[in-house]
Amino acid sequence: MSDSLDAVVVHPNRWRCKECCWRGDGSALKYAPNPFDKDATICGCPSCLNVECVELVCDVKGCWEQVQCGFPEGKGYRQTCGKHMHNTSGQPRLAKTKNEDRP
Repeated sequence: MSDSLDAVVVHPNRWRCKECCWRGDGSALKYAPNPFDKDATICGCPSCLNVECVELVCDVKGCWEQVQCGFPEGKGYRQTCGKHMHNTSGQPRLAKTKNEDRP
């Protein structure tokens, strides 16, 4: 893949709330116009309704750590925590979580 901007996310975006610990996919998040900036949107937790408290988490099954990096993979794009990011050789690290379904 020549340009990572052409990549699409092949794994669902997963999120967690820093306030109430809700976990889920991006389709459940609440969005509204920002009352302080007419050109911006705010994002809220679907459980506790707090705004700007959700963070993207690693796309590896069983891992709920905050995303720290992204990289192209196949025809898509991965977003992972530091534990699951690629090393400098371009190969994924072998670190796994207890519930991870990867070989």
